[in-house]
Amino acid sequence: MSNQPSDPTSRGATPDGPHTEPSAETRSEQSTEALAQPIVQPTPPGVPLALAELDLTSLIGRTLAEARAEVQARGGVVRAVEPGGVITLDYRPNRVTLTVADDRVSAVTGIG
Repeated sequence: MSNQPSDPTSRGATPDGPHTEPSAETRSEQSTEALAQPIVQPTPPGVPLALAELDLTSLIGRTLAEARAEVQARGGVVRAVEPGGVITLDYRPNRVTLTVADDRVSAVTGIG
């Protein structure tokens, strides 16, 4: 008598037939399709839509005045900090935190 279970699904088979792994090519195509899908982030509550649509990285390299004007035109306010500066962790849905050195935006922390 064999010690093997009699249930075919316990040996990698399915009720519809033997279980087969997808080929490497199929797995690659599936992962490429997944990467091609856009990542849609919901707009957090209270964030002005125009501000949420702003590509924050486009502010890097601009002067503080230019960045502030862009953010304000979209219904936001700017918090400018020096590199390594201390910031509070309170959340304001219309605030964009910018790191500014020599009157140029060097980094964007984000909205909040």
